[in-house]
Amino acid sequence: MATPSRSCGVPGCDLEIPEGLKIHGHCLDHYIEDVFQKLDQASDFSRSGHGVDQNSLKWLLLQVDCIVEILSGEATVPDPEKHLKLLELILGIANLNEHVRHQTILPGHPLDVVPKQHPR
Repeated sequence: MATPSRSCGVPGCDLEIPEGLKIHGHCLDHYIEDVFQKLDQASDFSRSGHGVDQNSLKWLLLQVDCIVEILSGEATVPDPEKHLKLLELILGIANLNEHVRHQTILPGHPLDVVPKQHPR
């Protein structure tokens, strides 16, 4: 039985894959790059009025759990820049999710109704 590779699956990258990213098969650098790319694509679609593919949104929301696990794991992220990028990803995914949530509230929906002013 072959043992899985412990180095990044991106050609030319020999960095080790952290324990929390083994399922993704990428080192932390390439994982961050991949998630940013997918977040940017989903955000661009959302801003252009096309909406966000639900599978893409679900995948991004799952990455929040993965990122929190990375940040809270025993082997914390030693590089402050990578730590900030991971936090930025969490914020970006949360913002996209909130934007999508607000787009799904249709005009006239009970959550979208402004209370009437009563005459005095």
